Amino acid sequence: MKEKISVVVLEDNELMLMGISSSLAFYDDIEILATGKNGKEGLELIRKLSPKVSIIDIRMPYIDGIELTKKLRDEKINTNIIILTSLEDEEYLFEAFKNGANAYVLKDIDPEELYNTVKMVSNGLVLMQPAIARNVLMDMNNKSKIKKEENLEHLTEREKEILVLISKGLKNKEISEKLFISEGTVKIHINNILKKLGVNDRNQAIIIAKEKDII
Repeated sequence: MKEKISVVVLEDNELMLMGISSSLAFYDDIEILATGKNGKEGLELIRKLSPKVSIIDIRMPYIDGIELTKKLRDEKINTNIIILTSLEDEEYLFEAFKNGANAYVLKDIDPEELYNTVKMVSNGLVLMQPAIARNVLMDMNNKSKIKKEENLEHLTEREKEILVLISKGLKNKEISEKLFISEGTVKIHINNILKKLGVNDRNQAIIIAKEKDII
């Protein structure tokens, strides 16, 4: 007979806890060893039972999910961790994985998808729910765009002037002659422009500047 996947579920919401536990218990190859409603209780349960998989709510009394994950890894307790969350913020996501989580899923995850996640995580796989991955990447992309827009506003008048000349195809020497400054000063300004816009070359800088009507 195939060995069952032992699971501990930690969730401070009674209804959510019952829902997750009962949906997983439906599967013959899953064994729910215990459930808990706070991080302190959860830590003791996982220490005692060493489940193959621990499903941990990110927000719990006493010890939250991120801190509990860190404690379990620091103590080298051999359990695969699924962080359960209603938060799609990438900051929580990165903290969870940085501290040793194997998976990060939303609380409204489909029961069958959660079951499949438990199976994959039990084999040591690290994964992220596709819905979260999409939203986090979109959020990161939007923040990156906002940052570049803010950096455009921080360009000095001289830097904008040089950016315009670059867009016209002028080389450093030609820019220095036109503005009556040294070629070395031109290079410094261009490096500052690239750094502020978070790009690697002139063409990328020109594209961003044109999109925002700087040139």
